[in-house]
Amino acid sequence: MKRFSATALFSFVVIAASAQKMASHEIFAIAAEKQGSFDYSSIQLINAVNGKSVKQFFGKNSSFEARTIKTAKRFDATTAFRGADSFMHPMGNLTGAVAWDAKNNRLFFAPVGLNQLRFIDLNTQTPAFTYIDDQNFGETRTNAGAQISRMVIDPNGIGYALSNDGEHLIQFTTDKKISITDLGALKDNPADTINGYHKNCSCLSYGGDMIADTKGDLYVITANNRVHKIDVKTKQITFLSAIKGLPQGFTSNGAAVDDDGAVILSSAVSNAEQKFPYYSVNFKTFEAKPMQGEFVNTSDLASANFLSVPKDKISVSAASLSFSETLIANKNISVYPNPVKGTTIKIVLNNLKPGAYTAALFDLQGRIAEQKKFNISSKSHSESLSAPAAQGNYILNIIDEKGRSVYNSKLLVAAND
Repeated sequence: MKRFSATALFSFVVIAASAQKMASHEIFAIAAEKQGSFDYSSIQLINAVNGKSVKQFFGKNSSFEARTIKTAKRFDATTAFRGADSFMHPMGNLTGAVAWDAKNNRLFFAPVGLNQLRFIDLNTQTPAFTYIDDQNFGETRTNAGAQISRMVIDPNGIGYALSNDGEHLIQFTTDKKISITDLGALKDNPADTINGYHKNCSCLSYGGDMIADTKGDLYVITANNRVHKIDVKTKQITFLSAIKGLPQGFTSNGAAVDDDGAVILSSAVSNAEQKFPYYSVNFKTFEAKPMQGEFVNTSDLASANFLSVPKDKISVSAASLSFSETLIANKNISVYPNPVKGTTIKIVLNNLKPGAYTAALFDLQGRIAEQKKFNISSKSHSESLSAPAAQGNYILNIIDEKGRSVYNSKLLVAAND
């Protein structure tokens, strides 16, 4: 079971390519068969708006056929899956990563604790599974960091999966002859001095998911609700933002892009005492809003929708903007008043290089409270930033268009006299 900022400068919309004739807002899920259960053995198509199950492709008591590639073994529902052989059940002991191959109408997935890629053919009456046992899919180590719990297929039909610890970015083809390639470990963006993926210990636990954009870049949503972007060509991973608006205790376990361009999040820890709905996240602001309905527990989600990004080069300034308590003084930048006792923070910048800048105010949990982008074209420039309503200590970070911090300082927001 899965358990468990700077805002991007580009806005997202959605495109969808569908081999299966899906209605609007339908997504695939590795789900529990009933609300509150943690037995993730069901493959369902669900309505992401209200959580209702549209169709169950496979369940605990389903008949099925399964075959292996290398060993040419076959299994069916009459086979006894016990002990070490329990991994030969189509879903293994537990499944925590799934991706939809829209071109061939297949769902790829990976059972937890088994270095094996599998898929179910959605075109057949009886569920038909194929186990890719002729190539390794990650490692067989039993520690949580080595497990595969994030998977996605990009717009070109290339699949990607990621181990929790980021040491294995795995690429696989989805054609008739499937090829698996371990691309190796991800590298933290050097600018991520605080929020780098490998500096975040939560990456060593189960959880999270992965989505893709139209340019082929990947986005990891970790179990502790943080978003990182992966440049597949360089294998560099960059922190973008913490997701705002999620309740305490919510862990992001499933993620999929819906037909409106929002990212749907589900949590695997929902139960009768703590029943979490799904959340819709705007990837322009990283704000999450609860959705209305009775949602089944899911360990993973998948769709054929992708975040759409402009064709021109994306500025890295927002992607590099990250929370840091390392103070950076700059005699050419003045910020006042401090303490802040009104609704406005004044920023005066003198003799800075012309160009685009971003100012962001973080709380001490690394969440963005306020943010503003601006351009400097003269020797003297001033900006106003809205003060947050909540009193307390904050960090003001100003970066240039290349993502370099030019100023980082503490601010105290106090009550008016």
